[in-house]
Amino acid sequence: MRCSRCGLDGLAPDSAFCPRCGTPLGGSAGLGSMAHRRAAAVAAFERRDDAAGVQCPNCGRYRMQAVRIDADATLIFGFVAFVVGGVALLLVVFGGDVGLYFTNASIVAVVLTLAGVALLLLARYRRRPKAFECFACGYRVP
Repeated sequence: MRCSRCGLDGLAPDSAFCPRCGTPLGGSAGLGSMAHRRAAAVAAFERRDDAAGVQCPNCGRYRMQAVRIDADATLIFGFVAFVVGGVALLLVVFGGDVGLYFTNASIVAVVLTLAGVALLLLARYRRRPKAFECFACGYRVP
C-alpha cells in the first residue's frame, strides 16, 4: 500500500495512518487527531526523516522544518585552530623545536591541533536536528 500524501511505499494494508506524515489511511474518525499526528511526527524525527513531509500535529499543515543549533562559529574556530596547529607542527618538524617563555612550540602546536579537532567534532554534533518546528504556528516536536 502507498500513502497518497507523502508517497511512502510498503505500508501494511491494515495500517491506520501513515507513519511518516500521519495521513489517515483507514475510515476511523480519530486517526487524524493531534495525538496520532504527534506520534507520527515523533516517529519521523527519531528515524531522522526529512521534516518537509511531516504534518504539524497542532495546525495540520505540512510546513515543518528541522531546528538546529547554530554551529557556524564553532566550525570556523575549529578550522582555524586546526590549520594554525598543523602549520605550527610543520614548522616544528622542518625547523626544529623552539623553546618559548612557558613551553615548547611543539606542545603549543599539538594543543592547537587537538583543540581544532575537538571543535570540529563539536560543530558536527551541533548540526544535528534537535527538533522539528512548524513554520506556520511554531509548534515543536518532540
